[in-house]
Amino acid sequence: MILIRSATTPVARKAARQRARTILAALDHGAHFAALARQDSEDPATAAKGGALGWITAKEVPASMARAFGHMKVGAVRGPLATPFGYEIVKLRGLRAGQRLSFKAARKQLIQRYRTQAEIRLYHHLVHEMGNLAFEEDNSLSPVSRTLGLPIREMTGITPAGGKGLAALPAVIHAIFKPSVLQGGLNSDPVRLPGNRALVLRVVRRSPARPKRLSQVRPILVRQLVAQAARTAARRAAQAAAGLLSREPTLTHVAGEPVHGPIRLVRNSPPPAGFPAALAPSVFRLSNPAAGLWTVHVLSLGGGDVAVVAAGHVRIPGRNHLEGQGLGSWTKSQEDAESGFEMQLFLNELERVGHVRINSKELQASQSAL
Repeated sequence: MILIRSATTPVARKAARQRARTILAALDHGAHFAALARQDSEDPATAAKGGALGWITAKEVPASMARAFGHMKVGAVRGPLATPFGYEIVKLRGLRAGQRLSFKAARKQLIQRYRTQAEIRLYHHLVHEMGNLAFEEDNSLSPVSRTLGLPIREMTGITPAGGKGLAALPAVIHAIFKPSVLQGGLNSDPVRLPGNRALVLRVVRRSPARPKRLSQVRPILVRQLVAQAARTAARRAAQAAAGLLSREPTLTHVAGEPVHGPIRLVRNSPPPAGFPAALAPSVFRLSNPAAGLWTVHVLSLGGGDVAVVAAGHVRIPGRNHLEGQGLGSWTKSQEDAESGFEMQLFLNELERVGHVRINSKELQASQSAL
């Protein structure tokens, strides 16, 4: 699924619909669905997974999407579909008949789904809290760091053309060079990053732009153009390879390069020798297909390098690993997270509808006292 959110104004809705149509046209010309989902989808819960929703039922999606699935063949793409969330482009990757499961048989699936939902809700809650703290004391990042336990890191050498690391991301550059942040000295709004990450930015030092001669900037421009061309070529090659693997998962070579694997990964354990350590966390954020199925994804390794990964089923620890006190502790933590999230939603709505200003510090202090 690729989601393009639309606002309430006709102009915004028209712009969102046109953007969705542009993405659909790119898919019709051979673009890889998962790659476009990571790049363009505005649903952070699925964008990091290449747009994958996993196995769903008609009752779990908007009516327009359920009707579309009812008339699609496996592999087909349909859209833009108007839903309460915006305009959505969907691809049907698999279809299977419904079945009744006993609670014992469905238990692992329920635990996994609830855990995923809790993680997503906690992420949105923390991003909202980050934004509140950055707004309440907009001349310092210390309250955000102290309250949420997040480190403050410094990025230097950033220009409108970009920088290194996170400063190379367009969303980060856009936030830094907003007038309220660059000239006004205020904290930025939270910037959502791939992989369910987020940050708040603050400019502490800046140097005025200085004109340079072409001979001075020519080497920089050449390096940027070469690097951009290399990144584009790598992304296109990876998307083509992903398309081949999606159609022929048994290939041993793609574009003259060997296909490595299969490789078994264990969460929170070092990956096997030869497997990029930075890639492992991204693999566990991908969609979890049913046993025996594979999904193909294009993942970034940083620096313009990309990897094509065919990910299989992630096995969840069995019942014995969650029995007794361990299961009780896990259940209690999930209940606490759920109740905290619901409370935050209530407070947000109170502020929006009732024009009530919530004093987060006093609220936190009163909760701690209880």
